Amino acid sequence: MLAVLLIIVIGSCSSRSRDDPSASFVNVQVDQNRRLAELQHQWQQERKSLYDQRDALEQERARLASQRQREPIIAALILRLGELALCLAPLVLCWVLLRSSPPVCDSELIAETLLLSDILPESRRGDPRLSPPVTPTQPLVPHLLPDSPPNAESSP
Repeated sequence: MLAVLLIIVIGSCSSRSRDDPSASFVNVQVDQNRRLAELQHQWQQERKSLYDQRDALEQERARLASQRQREPIIAALILRLGELALCLAPLVLCWVLLRSSPPVCDSELIAETLLLSDILPESRRGDPRLSPPVTPTQPLVPHLLPDSPPNAESSP
C-alpha cells in the first residue's frame, strides 16, 4: 500500500508539473491569438487603404478621360464662334453704318433736283453726267432680237 500511496503522491506531483506547462502553453496561445488578431486588423487596414487609393486613381482616370473628350469639342466650338464673328463683322458694320445715316425724304430729293435745275445753266442741263442713264431700246447683239429666228443669218 505504501507503494500505491507513493505512486499516487508521485503521480500527483507530476500532474502539477504538467499543469504548469499547460498553463504556459495556454498563455502562449492567448498571446499568439492576440498578435494574430492585431496582424489581421493591420492587414485589413492596409487593404482598405489600397482599395481607397485604387478608387481615387480610377476617379482621376475617368476625370482625365472625360476632359480629353471635352477639350477638342470646346476648341472646335471656339473656332466656329470665331469664324462666325469674322463673317458677321462686315454685316454688322454695314448695318451700323446704314442705321447711323440720316434718312433721306422724297421731298428733300425733289427740292434738291429743283434747285439744281434752277441753278445750272441751260448748257449744262443736257450734260450726260447729270442726266439719268438711258436704257437701250434695241439689244446690243442683233442676232438676239426676239422677231428673228435664231439661224436667219447662217442660212444662204
